[in-house]
Amino acid sequence: MKHKYESSKAKYVKCVSRETKARNSLELSHGSQNVLKTLGLKREKLELEKRIEDLQERLRFYESQNQTVLQENRLGDKAFQEIPSLLYKFREGIEKKLQENAQVVNALEERLIKCAKNCQTLTKLNKNKAKRVFEDEIVKGSSQQKNLRDSTSGDSTLRDFSLSDVENLRNLEVELQKEKMINEDLMERFIEIEELNNNYLDSMRSLESRAKDAEDLRVQTETLREQNEGLLSEISELKKTTH
Repeated sequence: MKHKYESSKAKYVKCVSRETKARNSLELSHGSQNVLKTLGLKREKLELEKRIEDLQERLRFYESQNQTVLQENRLGDKAFQEIPSLLYKFREGIEKKLQENAQVVNALEERLIKCAKNCQTLTKLNKNKAKRVFEDEIVKGSSQQKNLRDSTSGDSTLRDFSLSDVENLRNLEVELQKEKMINEDLMERFIEIEELNNNYLDSMRSLESRAKDAEDLRVQTETLREQNEGLLSEISELKKTTH
């Protein structure tokens, strides 16, 4: 009887031991799964943190770039705001120079007309002088004819007229020389005004180019701002996921 009891007890202890081992083994299996799951979550968290750091680094880069663009944009805006007043000043300057140019052209035309008239008068006087020289050469061939010519009032008048023509010719030559110098000065002034007008036109084209650059900077700033907002939204979502 005692032997049967001990045998049953031994079987019971052995059964309990097996059950305990099985339970421990099952718990160990669940623990391993939990450990693996925890390690996986930690790895995912590290990857997410690294991704967040990369995104933050990109964000800092875009913010730095955005600050540069904003600074350039402010300069562009300032230049853009100055353009109307500068254009107005340039327009006033151009109109003033054009008026001066018109006055110079008018004065030049008047001088040229006067010069042409003087040239016609000079040509006419030269023809008259050549005619009188030819007549004098013919008269010198005969002293009788010369004395007769000197004794006539008409010939005396002709000689006086010749002296007057010579004086007029000299005066016209002096005046023509002055007119020539004045015309040269006017032409130089005319060329200077044309150069100034070209410079003003170049300045206006430069201002128009600066206005276009300012608009391009404004568009680039808006693009960077949209990219920054997208990155901030993505970082916010990632932070929510990690927490």
